[in-house]
Amino acid sequence: GLALEIYPDFSDALGEMGLSLQNLGEYEQAQAYNRRALKINPNHVSANNNTGVVYFLQGEVEEAIPHFERTLEINPNYREAAGNLGTCYGTLGQYEPAIKWFRRSIEIDPSHAQSYFFIALTYQNMGEQVLSDEWIAKARQIDPNIGK
Repeated sequence: GLALEIYPDFSDALGEMGLSLQNLGEYEQAQAYNRRALKINPNHVSANNNTGVVYFLQGEVEEAIPHFERTLEINPNYREAAGNLGTCYGTLGQYEPAIKWFRRSIEIDPSHAQSYFFIALTYQNMGEQVLSDEWIAKARQIDPNIGK
């Protein structure tokens, strides 16, 4: 975009380009922009988080985790990164840390129904149907249509 033409090292614009490319499924190009943004500003919260998201979307779950951890070092209240860590650990079958991170996501934003729902799914994967049902009920208090 124009910001990149005027300020080729503008980390926010680079991060936004990375996110746009990520949303288009252009993962290699997205990572190139994320790397440029992080080279300029290693503490760029969304570029750190988005780097992890792209790794996750590419199936490189273990590679994604340190980027979400770094995001939370910079901003401990970045809900998306906490939820993303929960998703990573759940994908890896590491259910206790998954629940821990989804709970952290809820601490940050108690109105985020998806975090409650992901705890329910995690308990379901653990064979804990009663707990799963309890968490689905909590999610549906916020969003009655979630999971339907």
